[in-house]
Amino acid sequence: MQISYRQGSVEDILSISAGIPEFENLYAKEVYQERFEHSPKHLILVAYDQETPVGFKAGYQKSNDGSFYSWMGAVLPAYRKQKIAKNLADQMEDWAKKEGYSSIIFKTRNYLKAMQIFGISNGFHIIDFEKREPIEQSRILLQKFL
Repeated sequence: MQISYRQGSVEDILSISAGIPEFENLYAKEVYQERFEHSPKHLILVAYDQETPVGFKAGYQKSNDGSFYSWMGAVLPAYRKQKIAKNLADQMEDWAKKEGYSSIIFKTRNYLKAMQIFGISNGFHIIDFEKREPIEQSRILLQKFL
């Protein structure tokens, strides 16, 4: 299997998201379009097996503090443990550096332990915690300086 990486579309995100068991409530196409259209810059990176989208990483400029917000990302279960998420994250970091961003920020939920471990093992630091009820739904904000 040869995985390739390139910029993709909202349709690619929706196709992949439908196969992600961890996603409780899928965002509608309009939510993605609105966030991307109201941002100075955005990026959609997609991993493909041949022409089939199997993973994505999407983000946008959320503020003017020099950070790029890595909003959503996922890899289909059958393609996990193949460094696809790591490759997508690395490519997003490279792009963000070239675009002049000083850091990448992402938010995850307290119950998504694999995402917390992924972030910390890839140089991110916890910078904030948003408590919610139940506690598993609390949000953890992580940042990595580029």
